[in-house]
Amino acid sequence: MNERSKESETPFHDRALLLHGAKRNQLLTLDEVRRYGSDSFSDPDFVRLYGMKPAEWYARGVRLLGRTAVECTRDAVADRIGQDVAAVAASLPAPGRWVVVDPFAGSCNTLYWILRHVPRSRGIAFEFDPQVFQLTKQNLAALDRTIDLKRGDYGIMLGQLHTAPDEAMIVFVARLGALLWMRQKGWIYAEPNLHNQDHRGVRRRLCR
Repeated sequence: MNERSKESETPFHDRALLLHGAKRNQLLTLDEVRRYGSDSFSDPDFVRLYGMKPAEWYARGVRLLGRTAVECTRDAVADRIGQDVAAVAASLPAPGRWVVVDPFAGSCNTLYWILRHVPRSRGIAFEFDPQVFQLTKQNLAALDRTIDLKRGDYGIMLGQLHTAPDEAMIVFVARLGALLWMRQKGWIYAEPNLHNQDHRGVRRRLCR
């Protein structure tokens, strides 16, 4: 079988295949990650995470499910979000330390970049899906940031968090439903919008 016929038998690696198709709950190989980038964005290194190209993070033991490869916030966007959150934090009275919380962990790449930009910070993230939780927990062990990943419902667990007297909390929320829930709880201290063409969907910064 020649190379052209082999290529024709390989399914097109797009959002439909990875998010809704056979690859949704499968671990992707490096070739599949790069194929997704090439087929969907003409860039084999499209899924850049944790400051690394796919070949780099894969070599360090980071692994993704098909759906996570689609849903994760890639470096180019996560870096911008981290810079914006850091700018808001810098405009507020400085605590001894920031506790940055992401209620929807996924790959934790957004939280990773926020921690890179916000000085004196540690991270806490919640993930309800057991498969995503286990993979991300393993992936975080290869990184250079402190993130405490907890499995469970943020709606229950977020209210149980305790911080030190000299700590202040930043909660990053990218889902409107969670934003409204936190507003009802009276937890929102600052809520500047992040509407810009690099950020798809609703992006909010919340500081408690």
